[in-house]
Amino acid sequence: MEKPDTSTANPLGQTPLLATKLRRPRVRASIVSRPRLTEKLNTGLNRALTLISAPVGFGKTTLLGEWLAGAAQAVPIAWLSLDEDDNDPVRFFTYVVAALDGVHEGLGSAALAMLRSPHPHPPPTKTVLTSLLNELGSVPDDLILVLDDYHTIGAPAVHDAVAVLLGNLPPQMHLVIATRSDPPLPLSRLRARDQLVEIRSPELLFTFEEADTFLNRAMGLDLTAGDVTALQSTTEGWIAALQLVAVSLQERPEVASLVATVTGTHRYIVDYLVDEVLSLQPEEDRLFLLRTSILSEIGGPLCDAVTGRSNSAAVLMRLERANLFMTPLDDERRWYRYHHLFAECLRNRLEAEEPGNVPELHRRASQWYQRQGLVDVAIGHLLSAQDFEEAARLVEEHAPRLLGQGGIVALLNWANRLPEALVQGRPHLSVLVGRALALVGQPEASESYLQSAEGALAGVPQPDSQNLQGQIAAVRASIASQRTDALRTIEYARLALSNLPHNEPFIRSLAAFNLGDAYLLTGNVVPASAAFADAVNLSLATGSLHMVTLSSAYLARTQMLRGRLREAEQVCRRALDLVAELSAAPARTVPTLGILYAYLGHLRRELDDLDGAASYLGQALELGEQSGYVDVLAATYWGLAQLHRARADVQAGLAMIERAIDTVAEQSLTVMRRLLLAERADLLVALARLADAETWAQEHRVGEVSDFGLPDERECLSLSRIRLARGEAAEASNLLARLLGPAEAAGRFGVVIEILALQALALHESGKLALALSSLERALVLGEPEGYIRTFADHGEQMATLLRQVAARGTAPRYVARLLAAIASPGRSAGEAAPYHTRAIDRGTAKMQSGAEALTAREVEVLRLLADGASNQRIAEELTVSVGTVKAHISHILGKTGARNRTEAVARARRRGLLEQE
Repeated sequence: MEKPDTSTANPLGQTPLLATKLRRPRVRASIVSRPRLTEKLNTGLNRALTLISAPVGFGKTTLLGEWLAGAAQAVPIAWLSLDEDDNDPVRFFTYVVAALDGVHEGLGSAALAMLRSPHPHPPPTKTVLTSLLNELGSVPDDLILVLDDYHTIGAPAVHDAVAVLLGNLPPQMHLVIATRSDPPLPLSRLRARDQLVEIRSPELLFTFEEADTFLNRAMGLDLTAGDVTALQSTTEGWIAALQLVAVSLQERPEVASLVATVTGTHRYIVDYLVDEVLSLQPEEDRLFLLRTSILSEIGGPLCDAVTGRSNSAAVLMRLERANLFMTPLDDERRWYRYHHLFAECLRNRLEAEEPGNVPELHRRASQWYQRQGLVDVAIGHLLSAQDFEEAARLVEEHAPRLLGQGGIVALLNWANRLPEALVQGRPHLSVLVGRALALVGQPEASESYLQSAEGALAGVPQPDSQNLQGQIAAVRASIASQRTDALRTIEYARLALSNLPHNEPFIRSLAAFNLGDAYLLTGNVVPASAAFADAVNLSLATGSLHMVTLSSAYLARTQMLRGRLREAEQVCRRALDLVAELSAAPARTVPTLGILYAYLGHLRRELDDLDGAASYLGQALELGEQSGYVDVLAATYWGLAQLHRARADVQAGLAMIERAIDTVAEQSLTVMRRLLLAERADLLVALARLADAETWAQEHRVGEVSDFGLPDERECLSLSRIRLARGEAAEASNLLARLLGPAEAAGRFGVVIEILALQALALHESGKLALALSSLERALVLGEPEGYIRTFADHGEQMATLLRQVAARGTAPRYVARLLAAIASPGRSAGEAAPYHTRAIDRGTAKMQSGAEALTAREVEVLRLLADGASNQRIAEELTVSVGTVKAHISHILGKTGARNRTEAVARARRRGLLEQE
């Protein structure tokens, strides 16, 4: 028998999805046309949200089907029928993206990649939404997204995400929500802005004319106007009741007697009428209806498995022709769903008649779904059957893959529906739940489950017991890493790696990454490099390009700290090649890709390839803005800040580093924030704003540590610059001497070069020329093989003075000549034309200051094209560069001219004569 089309691969090719959730219901030929409502829905296309809110049985979905098949059919439609399982944000967005992907292939895949990535520090929902909104904004045509049965959503995280989407929808995007109750969304704000169209219960009730058309034409009855009036009045136009009445009358046309008995509340009417309808069915069909009511979707093979019959497909077609509240979900009439109200009544009757049979029906459904690979649906049926042992077994089997795809909330929801004693009595499941709790920031609850697992290890045979010990240690390493407790992270991560078998590459890769991160935090770069290299290789084995990219980026950063610039560049390029080879759309599906470009920008800047740096940072900026990924944006803004400084535009560099700090302000990126603040202090010193820099050092108690971890070291280097600028050369020398020994011992030779260069300046200021030249010569010996330039050149004429004296001693003459050339021509890349000069702009006041700055020849080209009104795309085509590179050039221009936007930049450039050659 042909396998039914119950599932579809999701946009990332991972867990299969229920295809029936993504298909809008088909419209019956006999449907009652309701132009008064479809016309109102049409007006909603010019608004952000259309809300259809009414209780069950009011024809919400049918109305949407009619509208979408008619006036709105020219607009691409993404449809999603929601259910209770969609309260997991990852599952919710997986289905949303699958719906969008059905309209525009690949749409939303970058956002989904972030949600499902096994990131040690998952991106916040805001970042994911930024990515999705950016992708939606790129869609050229109108698009409708329908969320049906939204009342099944109760998770605040999902409501908050939908509210953010609503508040930022691009103009060509329109959201339609059908629900039984008003959702907790900003409806009042949307009303006030005329961005909301609403259809509610009173409008959905059938008028006399609609009731007459429905009963006599659609349902084939022959009722008088008086009969229709009586039924319309008794049911108050409630569509579900009218349909039940019509089915009853098809078999027993005593209208008067039926009207007389149909009285009371809606609930009573439905109960009575369902009894009437069921009593008219053959016993075989009546039992079929009852026993299949446990299913959210009904199809022939599934119903056969549940009922034990072999002719379910034919029964379904017959019942549909009898108008028995069945909605076809595909054109082939292979899949249907019962009307919600009808299904609820059937389930109530099933519980009353066959309570002992209900669990077995759910078990049969579960077995069928397991055979189709739809494990999450299968687990739901087992939980409904209260077959907790089998459900726990299946959750345990399914959870590792689920966690690898970001399905944390789904696992916790299942665990909450299982008896706690059962979960804690199964060590594998306890560890998995503990891991999920750690990922959602509940370390105490996580530890409780980990301890339960440890307590049950005595009954677990080897090597399984050792594997569990490794998993427990890996979870504890993750918790310690979140708390930036480097020593405990190292302890637990090493324990995890020593116990985990090699056939567990996924969790081993996370443990290796956490180990590398902890070593990096403490400044132990040699073991950090080894750990990150392991994480790269293990991530390749799992197929997680996200972790390959992230681990490679951290490995490159560590190699830079070790002074191995060439190796760091090779790491980045190798990772880019791997991602390009293994992913059809890397920019969409690997959001962390931008970090590699950012670090390549950092590297090329240090090598004084400023154009190359601008190109890489431009690509990183484009990827970061598309995805909204905080890690990418922070690394990119930092690189752009240093690039501005290399181009002798420190003020623009300061503005850029403040953007980086703002980017991480809401995140728990404590270490990154400290590093960025230290960089800000360096730029303040370069601008002679010593009081501001000193305030930072005092507030953060910089230098009051005896042990130098990575952020402490970076802060102390900034403090030494402050002291040197204040004329406190001896204090600066002493601090640098304290930093030098630990940096050399740990192998942080990239930092050693920086320390020695600063030390040379401090010793020279102290009148110790011989010692100063000795320090500088040591720095040059370390720096020449790797091509260090900006670490020396950024110190300007002070460094040039010492370099000339070193050159007189015959030390590294070619290298020193390159350094002196870089200092003599600030802001120029090799082969670039002489810069166009402008004047510095004081940040915040745009007041002219003395001193020279430069717009490069390429920046002037960009300015001229901006003056012609060219778009970013056109500029990119004219100059044969990427759009990201254009954005980076525009960012530099705005910083140098002190302008807030392109128009102002062009106006300022004209006033200064920069465009005279137009």
